[in-house]
Amino acid sequence: MLRKFIWVASMLIVTSDVMAFVQNQYQSAYGTSSIVAPSKIYPYFKQSDKLLAVGGVGKLNIIVASDKEVKISATTRFFSDNPGFKSKNLNIKGVSAPSNIAYQPIGLDSGILGAKHRIKNAKNMVRHENLNPTRTYYVAIENFFSVADPGVKPTDHAVIIIEAPNGEQFAYLSEGVEVDYHIYKQVVKPDNLVADFTGTKSSIGEFLASNYNIKSADWFVLVTGQPYTREQQILTAFKYAS
Repeated sequence: MLRKFIWVASMLIVTSDVMAFVQNQYQSAYGTSSIVAPSKIYPYFKQSDKLLAVGGVGKLNIIVASDKEVKISATTRFFSDNPGFKSKNLNIKGVSAPSNIAYQPIGLDSGILGAKHRIKNAKNMVRHENLNPTRTYYVAIENFFSVADPGVKPTDHAVIIIEAPNGEQFAYLSEGVEVDYHIYKQVVKPDNLVADFTGTKSSIGEFLASNYNIKSADWFVLVTGQPYTREQQILTAFKYAS
């Protein structure tokens, strides 16, 4: 048991040392990226009103339009911690609903479109499960990059669309994580754009992971130098719904 603990501890140290090394490489070339408020990048975006729970008895169904653990986990944390929902009997389930847009969405409009497509597809996927429509919420989370110009650092955001049982949709926008413009342009280029111009065929996170030999989920840590995760980012959007 002691040997296993020592091995795990040594691996954590090695992993930490490797991340520190590649962080230094990135930041020497491009500087440290910031985490910015959504209003700085999208001052015209109005966060929707707080989300309210429907009354009555019986479980509430929360359908997450994704099977990715980070999205299901963030959604679970929001509903479980929200005063209006945490006392309810919650049935939270993820389904692999496609966005029907680019793999890497570019622009807020693309992010919102992808999230709305996910909700529509999720509803079709669970239509045979006899869920009570008056007690079912649908949640879609779509990450996207801002459209950038030279001299302006592009930012990665999560947009959340929640559809309430009455069909009303609520939209919330997260903090943004900057990436250097020169990195952005190596992915967002004409031969990598999809036909409908909603974004690119490959992602900026994957580009960074490949070039710096890290996990794609760790690129926030690489560019910011902070232990900042995708789930933390998503929760900064959910806070507007509380």
